[in-house]
Amino acid sequence: MNIMDMRIKPKGKRKAKKLPNPGADGTKIFNVAVRLSPIRSENRSVRALPGTFEWRYARAKGNVKDVKALFYHAGSQYAQVWEKAGIANMGSPNLEALSGGARPGLTDGRCKAIEELRRALKYLGTGSTLRLIAYCADGKTTKEIAKRFGSTEREMGHVLHNDLRELARFYKLLAPCGQHIVSGS
Repeated sequence: MNIMDMRIKPKGKRKAKKLPNPGADGTKIFNVAVRLSPIRSENRSVRALPGTFEWRYARAKGNVKDVKALFYHAGSQYAQVWEKAGIANMGSPNLEALSGGARPGLTDGRCKAIEELRRALKYLGTGSTLRLIAYCADGKTTKEIAKRFGSTEREMGHVLHNDLRELARFYKLLAPCGQHIVSGS
């Protein structure tokens, strides 16, 4: 064995760092500019399945005049309320099931969230509520929701867009006439 064969050989060009695998289920990664304040924004990577709520509305610009951004905020707020109400994870183990260390009764935050969901159900109706839960909270695609409700994917896209418009009106992000509500006026 020759001493020259034992030396460490320098590597060629460095390869660019590979991004994580988008996923076997078809999820993709995209960048979103998140507005932190009126003058600051930050780029973040979001992983979503094409056809889901995040894919269609999270990629919208953070501009106040962009309706898709308002719909994204309304849908995200609805999903957060759904999670806070505890309805999304009813079957998951909690402290009570594991060690008996849960609080007795419902917390105030959970009661407020349940009440907000009841008001939204009354305002939106049963059909819109079921579609929005599947779209915003459960992460179903437009195609899956269309199959469940017996319609085409294209028709369901328009229906979900209108459901999000009504949800934005419920959260007072849009006025009843469709105009943007400017805070402070």
